[in-house]
Amino acid sequence: MGCYYKGRGITLDYAQAMHWFTKAAEQGSPQARSAIGTMYAMGFGVPKNQAEAKKWNNKARTPPQLPKEVAEALAAASSLTLFSLQPWAGPNIPQWDLQGHHVLGHLDLPPDQAKTARAALQSALSAGNAYTSSMCEITPRHALVFKTGEDVYAILICYQCGQLEVFKNDKPLPFDGMIVGKPDVLNGLLKAAGLPLADHPAALQRSYAQEAKAALKLAEQGDAKAQDVIARMFMGGRGVTRDESTGIKWLGKSLSSSPDDPDFQVTLGKMYRRDNDLKKNYAKALKLFQQAAAQGSVEAQYQMAELYEFGYGVAKSPAEAMKWFRKAAENGNVEAQFEIGVRSAQGRDLPLDYTEALRWLQKAADRAHPQALSWMGNMYEEGWGVPQDPVEAYFWHRLAHQYGTPYGKEFSFWPAPEQLAAVDKRVADWIATHPKPRSGE
Repeated sequence: MGCYYKGRGITLDYAQAMHWFTKAAEQGSPQARSAIGTMYAMGFGVPKNQAEAKKWNNKARTPPQLPKEVAEALAAASSLTLFSLQPWAGPNIPQWDLQGHHVLGHLDLPPDQAKTARAALQSALSAGNAYTSSMCEITPRHALVFKTGEDVYAILICYQCGQLEVFKNDKPLPFDGMIVGKPDVLNGLLKAAGLPLADHPAALQRSYAQEAKAALKLAEQGDAKAQDVIARMFMGGRGVTRDESTGIKWLGKSLSSSPDDPDFQVTLGKMYRRDNDLKKNYAKALKLFQQAAAQGSVEAQYQMAELYEFGYGVAKSPAEAMKWFRKAAENGNVEAQFEIGVRSAQGRDLPLDYTEALRWLQKAADRAHPQALSWMGNMYEEGWGVPQDPVEAYFWHRLAHQYGTPYGKEFSFWPAPEQLAAVDKRVADWIATHPKPRSGE
């Protein structure tokens, strides 16, 4: 039915699409009901009718559900703690951090307030939709944390974009959909206790000053993580008076390194290039990468290539970028090896050369570079520089899927049972002798 709607593989036919969507909707498909709503809203094959669109979209809506064990634990929890969060990721001082978000304060809720908080969350869930999602990075401003037995659960709530994140013992649990609601109830509980909220600048500054004090105390005790945090705070002027040289000294202590060490220079250069806590300074980044590259740092060579490619701190120069990419690739940088390979396959900034492309893509793929694995599949699927081989293409695409590439594709070929068994074994044997996929992929 979606094929008629999108004209995928067959002639675009909205009448046929509506026919099949209607049949699916009658069987309870929320996706089909939503598609009918879209067709009425946009006038695809039917007269525009916003009332009809709203009716079908309402039929499509299914409230999202917390995982069953989380819902049961929330209902049974004898105590509930409400956290106020700064939505953007914090500097990860343990006592100030909840799942990567800066904690502005927390409130242990008595039974009557716990009941109010539960009701507010349930109201937001009831008004939400299990079949929608946000492309925004989650920006939670509240969290409900509770314990059942030895298990600790956390629900991070973003009333701004409608997303939830759910955790059990610091491990993420699946949640499908988005919520709808207002944070007024939870904000009211926090305000009554005198806790700062994320949208109050003065309260944030006081919070950052407390955070800097805690970080500095830990840093002086030799905590490397805290030393890294206070370095960024001094360099960015967050919670303390900005002092770049003091920040660099703390960074050196966190890395047990000196400013002349190429690894230190690369780390600092990357901070100037793209650290959210600092004001970008491409000129300083370039100088540091040049110093590190002169000492043989392969990572610095790769960073130089990216600066020239995008024109950060230097005149944009594809030729200069490729010179540095090639130098980094020849010295073993896997990202550079992939770049040389894919550009040779595309004829982008380099001559079209499938033999050269296959050589570099194979090098990167042998080190489990996810996109290189996918591109190896493309080479065999299209017969670029190698005989066209759908089984071999399927093998590489399967590996790419195992390693979680965001550039994977739907399989266009499905092997026969005996071929599939052989590919399954090859995939397992390959993974056993190469870097392992990250957990959960």
